[in-house]
Amino acid sequence: MCNANEDSVILHEIEILDRIEVISETINKRFIPLFDSIRAEAEEVYENSYSTLAESYDPDGDFPEQGFAHEQALRDEAYNYHIQHEMKLEFINNTVTWLFHLFEKDCLMVFGTNDGNKKTSILSELGIAVDSSSSWFKCNTELRLLANVIKHGKGRSLEQLEKLNLDIGKHKYGLIANSEVVVSLELLNKYIVEMEFFWGNYFEQSALLNFDVSLEDGASL
Repeated sequence: MCNANEDSVILHEIEILDRIEVISETINKRFIPLFDSIRAEAEEVYENSYSTLAESYDPDGDFPEQGFAHEQALRDEAYNYHIQHEMKLEFINNTVTWLFHLFEKDCLMVFGTNDGNKKTSILSELGIAVDSSSSWFKCNTELRLLANVIKHGKGRSLEQLEKLNLDIGKHKYGLIANSEVVVSLELLNKYIVEMEFFWGNYFEQSALLNFDVSLEDGASL
């Protein structure tokens, strides 16, 4: 078991769970809403582009047809929208990577080791599931594989990830980035929920086990 005293465990619980709540609020209520207007902004680009080109139209000049202004404005609109949409996808992907590194940091703080076998041994001793359907697996394995693929692309992590059949896509030949995986906001939020559940369950089981141990040592209520 971990050697942290009861006060330290409580502080870790408060710190980790409060942080997850703040992170979720910040992602969903501050950052993601910034992208809500990209469609409207792209349409405004169309209007401005069309207006500028149409005003300069000269039937006896360089433009072969009046439809040129409309077609060029559509291209400007699409380009603006796709750039911003890709930025949203990259933000979510990068948040997945950052979220996993935060999980790693918290695990080291709580378990005091980076040894995966030791961590699963502690969890098993607490009666916490570590199988492929567990919150531990989703946070420790799925998130790790996603983070590795997002950072490094093709390789062993991608091969392992593909076997898990997660609901993810690919974004190839983008305007600003290419990625072997595209994580949806819904999936990102599912991992946040799984992380919150894992830590809540861990601290609850730790408290129960510490209570049982204190009774065995002869402590009174």
